Amino acid sequence: GLIHAMPRTAAAFALCSFSIMGFPPFGGFFAKHMVIEGILEAGHPALSAVFVVGAVMTVLYLTRFFVKVFLGKPNPAQVSEGPSSMVGSVLALSAISLALGLAIAWPARLAQMIWEVI
Repeated sequence: GLIHAMPRTAAAFALCSFSIMGFPPFGGFFAKHMVIEGILEAGHPALSAVFVVGAVMTVLYLTRFFVKVFLGKPNPAQVSEGPSSMVGSVLALSAISLALGLAIAWPARLAQMIWEVI
């Protein structure tokens, strides 16, 4: 039940989790998509299935973590938000992930340039 005592931390965790889970339009979605697409193009459908299963498991464990920690039974201990610098840095990283996901043309071009170099 920490969401009541730590709403900014809960929001920051949720936003970063969306990127790690691979939800569009966050940057993590496009990263996962490019990896799985590359594996399929390389002719390894079984390996791509392993990555998809891993992505599904990531959604499950992060959702369970959020529910247990932030939406679970209230904790009788006295808790409060972390320092603004700590919560702010996590929010900044999630905002960057969202911005890059929304402006996917730039990361896609960067990935294409790297791919051409390799």
